[in-house]
Amino acid sequence: MNEHNPVGRSLGVALLCIACAVGAQTPPAPDDAQRIEVFKPDGSVQCEPDTGTPPETMRAELETAGITVYDARSASDGMMHIQVCGSPTGRINVFTIDGTALDEAQALGFQPLVAPPPMDPLAAHTTREPPCPSVS
Repeated sequence: MNEHNPVGRSLGVALLCIACAVGAQTPPAPDDAQRIEVFKPDGSVQCEPDTGTPPETMRAELETAGITVYDARSASDGMMHIQVCGSPTGRINVFTIDGTALDEAQALGFQPLVAPPPMDPLAAHTTREPPCPSVS
């Protein structure tokens, strides 16, 4: 490479940076591939503050059963709920556990968290009603 060629030098530096960046990426740990998320409704109801079971309590339930919990969080179930006092809020507690512990978690009332299918952006614009009659 000619030292007086700035394009060649820049290209060489860019390729070196790309090679270093690619080499620095580490594959996920084998355990990560085996982990799943499970959830259980927290039992909270609308208009009643401080109802529901906190994630820490459910985490202890899993750990007491011998299930290792890697992460715990509170989330929405993503569903629409009627807005009436005393109705469920739709809050759930989500836990990351080993996939091999799914049966034990289900025995405690937890369910596997499954991502919803991707939404079809055209489905919202599709109607089954007949078109309006044309005006003559």
